Amino acid sequence: MRKIKTNDGSYTFLDSDIKEVYNPLYGAVKRANDVYVNQIDFAKYKKLRILDIGFGLGYNSLCVIEKCIQNNIKLEIFAIEKNSLILNEIESLVISQNLINSFDILKKGVKLKKLRTDNINFKLEVRNASNIVKNINDKFDVILLDPFSYVKNKELYGRKFLSDLKNLLDEEGFLVCHNSNPILLNNLIENKYNIKKYKIKEYEYGVIASSFLKLKLGEKDEKLAKAFGDDFKIDGKQFKYDEI
Repeated sequence: MRKIKTNDGSYTFLDSDIKEVYNPLYGAVKRANDVYVNQIDFAKYKKLRILDIGFGLGYNSLCVIEKCIQNNIKLEIFAIEKNSLILNEIESLVISQNLINSFDILKKGVKLKKLRTDNINFKLEVRNASNIVKNINDKFDVILLDPFSYVKNKELYGRKFLSDLKNLLDEEGFLVCHNSNPILLNNLIENKYNIKKYKIKEYEYGVIASSFLKLKLGEKDEKLAKAFGDDFKIDGKQFKYDEI
């Protein structure tokens, strides 16, 4: 792991095995807010239930905690991260003063794996998400899906996995992902999600998906997703979508 300072002053790490950073260099906190937190209408919630998949350094949950504190919202977070090594690095992060109180809560939750306060209930599972979600009995208002790229993290883009996530969404619940690649879109379509893309920055789009909300994917994006067909190749080997 190599620690890197990003452009907003927050820190991320380069995973030397996967060869990707956990957060983009333009800013870990900025990215958590732009991609995930800003897609949530906090004004509509008195209690918010979050499933944070690909927890990593915890920036997405950190920024959600801060927003819920600001808006006096009760918060439940179920976080999943398979790499215990990156969790050990959270203690070393340098966080801006305005997030210190929320960061103290997050650090304590990560250390204990479970934390309950008057307004926050935090739980962390250190295992592969695909092995966990099929056994979860809770429902969630928002699922934050934050995998590495498709090539490095195929299982979190897979059709079966997305089907399991769909079963965890409460009425009017939705999933947010930073990636809008056609493989993800196609697997969401096959699971009968309603989908819309949203702009993160130039040439970068995220996805919001839900069974209940009236969302509409553009015709061009839908055609592109379906154009991938039922199978594709990685390193010359043929796969079907239901094999991912």
